[in-house]
Amino acid sequence: MADNHELGSVGTNVLFENDKVKIWELVLDPGESSAWHHHTWDYITVGLMDSVIDRELADGSKDQTTPALGVFRYSGAHEAHRVTNAGDKQHRNLLIEIKEKPI
Repeated sequence: MADNHELGSVGTNVLFENDKVKIWELVLDPGESSAWHHHTWDYITVGLMDSVIDRELADGSKDQTTPALGVFRYSGAHEAHRVTNAGDKQHRNLLIEIKEKPI
């Protein structure tokens, strides 16, 4: 538990995993939120459609992003958060966790 939030999975389901990467799919219907979670490893997200996502951090701060189809984003952030689909259509993205430490 971090900042009074139970932590859950970073995605909806695992599509692939080996000793180097773990690939998740995240699917959120309009208004649906992910579990509170944090990432153990750095990660890349890939938009599978255009959407609007609200991100809430454990300290209560919020921001909004607009993932787009085919756009890749790298993140090294490891703070607890959850995301909510703020759009009017389903949100889908892939999330690739990189298990190796930087050289």
